[in-house]
Amino acid sequence: MLDSKKPWNLEHSLMVMEEFGKFHAISFALNDQDPELFKYLTRNMTPLQFEYHHVLNLEAYCIGVILESNMKLLKESGRLDLYDKFDKLHSEVYDTINYVVDVEDKRTICHGDCWNNNFMFKYQDENDNQKPTNVKFLDFQLAICHSPVVDLVFNIYSTGDDVTLQNFDLLLETYYKSLSNCIESLGSDPSTLFTYDELRRHWRKYGLFGILMTYTALRLSHFTAEEAPDFIEISEGKKDFMECLTSKGKYEEQCKQRLLNVFTHFGDTFL
Repeated sequence: MLDSKKPWNLEHSLMVMEEFGKFHAISFALNDQDPELFKYLTRNMTPLQFEYHHVLNLEAYCIGVILESNMKLLKESGRLDLYDKFDKLHSEVYDTINYVVDVEDKRTICHGDCWNNNFMFKYQDENDNQKPTNVKFLDFQLAICHSPVVDLVFNIYSTGDDVTLQNFDLLLETYYKSLSNCIESLGSDPSTLFTYDELRRHWRKYGLFGILMTYTALRLSHFTAEEAPDFIEISEGKKDFMECLTSKGKYEEQCKQRLLNVFTHFGDTFL
């Protein structure tokens, strides 16, 4: 596992995009060839996060903390054009945190929790962690049935460095090539199941999910062990969820810069 406070380089992100293509392709092919079985397997996939919405008041957190905090960053950086665009996303928050997704867009079983801590990389040289040779995904307890974009947007935005974001098109092309090849090898036609144009449209349609998840993931990953919130105390009502996630830690400025990069990229590319 890599240091959660440091972003991945492009080589790591490209490898993960290729693996996501293979993972999602299984759902696409199964849903195409045996839709009743796919429906049966996903019948009870109510997002675990949904259970916490009422207790933690996630709508207030997403609007009052996440959007407002990042809009403040955009204003401070002089991006008033993006400030106005993100201001219009407030109306989409409710559907996003309640996992409202068009039935026809429920294409895959998604990992759902794609931040740094849930990936393990292998290297040819144990002293050189710049070029991975393999990757394994961990922790599927937050798996959901959704558009594949919810995995991609969360992963790229919560882990990628500046170079990774600059190579965004290459990441999507790598993912889609892997997805298409695997769907075809499984006996289905990728051009009829999910086109590259659909992939980009879904990014705008469901991208807010990844933005909201990325904020929390980056805040958590930039806390030191002493600063990290105690979720047992939060669940017992001893600590306030929003207060814990908004407290400033040792790596506050580093975290803010990465958040600004993410919001700027999403705004410039899709809004």
